[in-house]
Amino acid sequence: METSSLKRHLAAVLYADVAGYSRLTGDDEEGTHRRLGAGLDTLTAAVERHGGRVVHFAGDAVLAEFASAVQALACAGDAQAALLAANRDLPPERRLEFRVGLNLGDVIDDRDDIYGEGVNVAARLEALADPGGICISESLRDAVGNKLPYRYEFIGERRVKNIATPVRAYRVLPHDGEARTDLRALLAGRRRRAVVFAAVAGLAALAGLALFKGPPALDGLLGETSTGAGAPAAAPARALSALPSIAVLPFRNLSTDPAQAYFSDGLTEDIITELSRFPELLVIASGSAFAYRASASSDEQIARELDARYLLEGSAERTPSAVRISVQLVDAANGVRLWAERFDRTPQDLFRARDEIVRSVVATLAVRIEEIERERVRHAGGEALAAYDHVLQGRERLARGTREGNVEARALFRRALDADPGSASAHIGLGEAHRQALRYGWAESPERELAQLEDAAREALRADAASAGGHQLLGYAYQLRGRLNLALAEYARALELNPNDAESYAGYGLTLMFVGGRTDDALEALETARRLDPHMRPSDSVRSRSWTLALAYYLHGRYDDAITVLEQALAWFPNHSGTRALLAAAYAQRGRTADAERAARAVRQSDPFFDTARFGTGLGSEADRERLRAGLRRAGLE
Repeated sequence: METSSLKRHLAAVLYADVAGYSRLTGDDEEGTHRRLGAGLDTLTAAVERHGGRVVHFAGDAVLAEFASAVQALACAGDAQAALLAANRDLPPERRLEFRVGLNLGDVIDDRDDIYGEGVNVAARLEALADPGGICISESLRDAVGNKLPYRYEFIGERRVKNIATPVRAYRVLPHDGEARTDLRALLAGRRRRAVVFAAVAGLAALAGLALFKGPPALDGLLGETSTGAGAPAAAPARALSALPSIAVLPFRNLSTDPAQAYFSDGLTEDIITELSRFPELLVIASGSAFAYRASASSDEQIARELDARYLLEGSAERTPSAVRISVQLVDAANGVRLWAERFDRTPQDLFRARDEIVRSVVATLAVRIEEIERERVRHAGGEALAAYDHVLQGRERLARGTREGNVEARALFRRALDADPGSASAHIGLGEAHRQALRYGWAESPERELAQLEDAAREALRADAASAGGHQLLGYAYQLRGRLNLALAEYARALELNPNDAESYAGYGLTLMFVGGRTDDALEALETARRLDPHMRPSDSVRSRSWTLALAYYLHGRYDDAITVLEQALAWFPNHSGTRALLAAAYAQRGRTADAERAARAVRQSDPFFDTARFGTGLGSEADRERLRAGLRRAGLE
């Protein structure tokens, strides 16, 4: 058929299907089929009510079209609300949740069906939606404008199969008047879809695993909503204590070439990152785990110091033609080896081996993974192998904490992007190099460095909208620009994607300190960062994190806790006048007058131009600023 003879029209296209349908039917085929029929009836009724037309059904999928973009989105919102209500009394593992994609575009009419780019984009957007959620294209968002009570969160430009131009995608959210930054609200929806702990009696008897009756309650991790609504939150230590805690120790390099250590280190960090995506595990941050690289401590001692129940240990041996990875999971409480495996792979098969390790660890800890979580650790072919190797080398150079290492790391990340322009991890590495330069004062033009950091974060999110590292970097950029609500939203999204990321918790807590009125939430976020990374390696990031945690303790009147953190920070950074000033204020408030005077003198000696009036001016609460000034006055610094 000639193109000129095709009948076309502009339509708002709705595409929906069920999240995890194969799993649901495998668990309960007849019950799932009945619920699917009811769900499709609900969708059909909503489409007809809003003036649309159901084009066809395909198994658990629905295709519909509307003449109006506003009616299409209103239909999707009403249908999801009705489906949510139908699911309310069902256990999480039985809930049938639809993903919905919406696009405004050109479609081809043929025998009462529609085809073409407009339909293809809607189907691709559906795959990006959360279960129970709606994802729309920019064209549809622009057509709807502010006509409906929704707001839209940009999740990146996505390359769609057989379509040359990337699609700008948006998540649809309720219009609550402010950014979606309360972590309890953010994680509540995820908890409803979360992994269900399985009671595997035989494994438990054999390994002595502590299993649970249901998913742990993390909803209250970071306190109440910004409006003050909701029940008081549990302290992070109590919420986290219910989770199986695991530390991944640095894999030993068994290659004959010591220079190959970057590979085993990079493999370790990647396994930590992948395990961290599971909210049902508490994963110790790499900074604390790597402190035991050359340690002669026993497993029992390491686990005690990291407060980890399980240790994952391993080794990697790499040659040009083969990779051998040996790994074991140990219950540190009793020394029992729960699981051990050796993986002999070609370099091209490395990604599959890495993901097998992650899935085996999670399965051994008796966690049953939903399809949405399995997809999160399944790499479609992985990155280009050459690019991945450059990324690992770049991370190693960056970890040196030197200006020369930073320059070398940038070159390696750029080489990775030359090999694979779509590598999200290479973009994140480049952004981390820019962040390090800003933190260490190496940037000749801080504004240009910040702009490059922001560009790298956005490129990472274009490559992978679910990149927690990309959202974290963007949050940091917004934080430096003083766009605090946007920073909170980015950090919150990063934590939704990776609930074990200490750096995101720290950034979230630091930002809350300067918003005003949320110091309780800030303290809980900062304490969570400390729990996840108890043995931080000295760095400029750690100095900032320690100072902010101490300030939060100070503002809560926990002066002894503030002093403990600040004295440790001074052992690492003895010349930091801000640390000494806050320590002087904490000593004074605690009644340790001689210590306060000594700390105040040290401030004046190290920084004769120390400006007390500007110290803490970024705090968002006048009451907090006055509390800080009171301590400085008592210490003699005003």
